[in-house]
Amino acid sequence: MLLRSEIKVNPPADQINLKDPVLLTGSCFSENIGSLLSSCKFNVLVNPFGTLYNPHSIFRLMLSAAKENFELPETDIVFNQGIYRCLGFHSAISGKDMPDLKEKGREAFHRSSDFLRKNKWIILTLGTSIVYVYKKTGEIVANCHKLPADNFQRQFMQVDDIVAGFSELHAALNGINPEIKFILTVSPVRHLNEGFDDNQVSKSILRLACDRIARQFSGINYFPAYEIMIDDLRDYRFYSDDLVHPNSLAVQYIWEKFNAAYFDYETREFVRAWSKILKALSHRPFNPGSSEYKEFVKNTIEKLKSFGDKVNVGPEIEQLNDQL
Repeated sequence: MLLRSEIKVNPPADQINLKDPVLLTGSCFSENIGSLLSSCKFNVLVNPFGTLYNPHSIFRLMLSAAKENFELPETDIVFNQGIYRCLGFHSAISGKDMPDLKEKGREAFHRSSDFLRKNKWIILTLGTSIVYVYKKTGEIVANCHKLPADNFQRQFMQVDDIVAGFSELHAALNGINPEIKFILTVSPVRHLNEGFDDNQVSKSILRLACDRIARQFSGINYFPAYEIMIDDLRDYRFYSDDLVHPNSLAVQYIWEKFNAAYFDYETREFVRAWSKILKALSHRPFNPGSSEYKEFVKNTIEKLKSFGDKVNVGPEIEQLNDQL
């Protein structure tokens, strides 16, 4: 008897290797996968502009990085609650004054631009197609930064607009780095503050846009994170206490689906072996001064050294040496 509908993810023709630089941007689900990739020693850049939710803001910032347009428009800068922020960035990027904010913005653009030129994979996680237009400029914002609601007009992006925005970004990136490949995904995080009905419409628009993009452009893959969460797991025991975000068990399950499909054989084997090292590194002994634990640390150091030809294990060995 089958009690759940497991989603099978078909491996793409090209798969990710441990040596491939990976840029992740988009919703907080990018942070989840990016953190796991980083813990497995991948060369990653995660959300350089902070967490972004709508396709327009993601495409706009990456396009600016690709074209090396590094200056923040002053019309995008707002002062609220004693802090300067940019409507095009997440609130994680802020400044004590306008020059401070502009400098942090330039740093984010430079970091992204440099990475895009050596990058191999971009993972775009789209969170919502509901956007807020700043009435003063008529521009879609990435974050309202707690400004009064009457400063903004709420609306849905349309599938054609999302595809057109991606097309412009794709052309620009192809001009600086033709080797880049994309993985698109729709965030499994539900935006229930927008309402149950509107959240469903929003996710549907994103899914249609991803399907159109994957059919229209080469080098595009779609990973069904949203579908795995909604259809495969399909139970509130896989959600955090807010009943909106996937919990650690769900993230781990989706991660395993991802690496099984998108990592090449060599990388899958590395991740499998490295996960045992991560468990050893997280081990908390009852008696750190015991001879048994010191022997455990020495054995772990020797195992780490066997990975030295693949990744930099210096920080981990230093961490363990401090415990001897």
